[in-house]
Amino acid sequence: MTSDFELVDKILDGFYYEDSGVSRANQQGFDQTDIFVDRYFNEDFAEIIYNSITKDTDLSKVATLLDVLVWSTPDNGTRLEELVHDWITSDNKTKVQIILLRQDWFPRQDREENIKVLEKVKLKFPDLAELCNYHLEEFDYQKKTGLRRIELLFKIADKLKKS
Repeated sequence: MTSDFELVDKILDGFYYEDSGVSRANQQGFDQTDIFVDRYFNEDFAEIIYNSITKDTDLSKVATLLDVLVWSTPDNGTRLEELVHDWITSDNKTKVQIILLRQDWFPRQDREENIKVLEKVKLKFPDLAELCNYHLEEFDYQKKTGLRRIELLFKIADKLKKS
């Protein structure tokens, strides 16, 4: 069971919250993440992160680390998503919670599959229901917003053609 408490702790120390609650990384967070990627990319680095969590670890910062890793890995997060794909359906509440705390991410890209996965999580871990509901609402909002923008763009383009 590989872990790196010291490095993961340094990374998480480089993450902070804006007044709005949005998590961000400072230069230390990015630099230490790069060291982590160089050191562990060819291993199951998601499990290394998980194994480095203590009872005092801020799980929101761990979720932020996963989000930062999407942009910090040589494959733009492809391997990361493969490594954590099953976390949301696991019996490990900590892993499920970390996944649900991620920003700009959904458990599954298909709406029906997303609903099914999140409903199962709510049954398994009722105290995570609010996080699940957040993702369900945001998924629909994001999709509607995208369609609204496309429709608006189409109307504007159509007006330009007619003028």
